[in-house]
Amino acid sequence: MSQIVPLFSTPVIKINFSKHAKYAGMFDTWDKVDRKPSNWLVPLNTSFPLIQDDDPYVNQETRDSLKEDIMFDIRRKLMKYNNPTNVE
Repeated sequence: MSQIVPLFSTPVIKINFSKHAKYAGMFDTWDKVDRKPSNWLVPLNTSFPLIQDDDPYVNQETRDSLKEDIMFDIRRKLMKYNNPTNVE
């Protein structure tokens, strides 16, 4: 007999990014670069969230601002559902 045992549940929380308009047009003009790891099937044209300081597309200020804005919305949503907000 088999059964499903929910040992490690992973919640998925969907949010509307409140600062979407601030960043929406910023990344449209770049040439696509295949940065996919060798074991992935589909490439992603991104290095987010591990954008290096010397990234050729996103400067440090934009990277830090984007991360801060995303985390603000995530923490706000977590508070709404009475979940811990000490996430990184």
